[in-house]
Amino acid sequence: MENLNHNTWVVSSKYVGARLQAFLSQQLANAYSGKKIKQLIDTYGCRVNNKIEVFSSYKVKAGDRIQIDGQKLQGFVSKPSLKILYEDEDLWVVDKPPQLCSESKALAEALNQQSVYLVHRLDKDTTGVLIVAKNSSTQKLLEELFKKREVHKVYHAIVEGKPLHPTFKVESSLGKISSYAGQSIWGEVACGDLALTYFEVLKKVKHYSLMKCMPVTGRTHQIRVHLKGESLPILGDYHYHRDKPFIYKAPRVFLHAYSVTFKHPKNEKMLTIEAPYPQDFNKALLEIFS
Repeated sequence: MENLNHNTWVVSSKYVGARLQAFLSQQLANAYSGKKIKQLIDTYGCRVNNKIEVFSSYKVKAGDRIQIDGQKLQGFVSKPSLKILYEDEDLWVVDKPPQLCSESKALAEALNQQSVYLVHRLDKDTTGVLIVAKNSSTQKLLEELFKKREVHKVYHAIVEGKPLHPTFKVESSLGKISSYAGQSIWGEVACGDLALTYFEVLKKVKHYSLMKCMPVTGRTHQIRVHLKGESLPILGDYHYHRDKPFIYKAPRVFLHAYSVTFKHPKNEKMLTIEAPYPQDFNKALLEIFS
């Protein structure tokens, strides 16, 4: 094992076939939990041969150059904060931070509740507005609104590239096309599910654009796949942009659920709730568009 510095190693034959997470645990002398090391990999804090590696199950090879972001590893917080944007007796609308899973257990813990009722999900890296029901009856009514496409969501994304038109739509048939290290990759298939997204350019400079994304359907990775297909990959989306490095090194996928509009399923009040940009998203906007 060649240790080039305290954050970089070259893999020797002794470790061939080891999972990346296990390899890093050994090199760091078990100073960090497996959960934290996986979080580091999930948040693009590890490079293999100068290429971001996002899968902790990657099996290392002899001669691989492994490099980690030590500053990021030390800066993780154990429990992401969750801001409540709206609350009544039936539901919450929360501002989900990055790295918080949209799962009932994680959300219940973040809300200091025994249990919550999921209505929809955001990808782990995606931030912004998320509706969470307080009881099963509200959950069912909200799910029905989603099925009827009566919940209108707006996302903002920072992408690499400039669209040809100020507004456009993408309609495709989406399904699972492959997998990598156990993670599904979605794309256009012959017999997939209808996916429709409308887009609008909010800002653009030489290499980047700030996009307003309005999905009509809610397919897995829909916005990410549609923008990638338009040669407008979302900054930090190494899952769908593995072959060519981004010019701007984003710490995560810069996709933000900016607002949600729907009629309250019980009191029938129209609600429009917005979530402010998170700090890292704001920082990128200032650095790119100022």
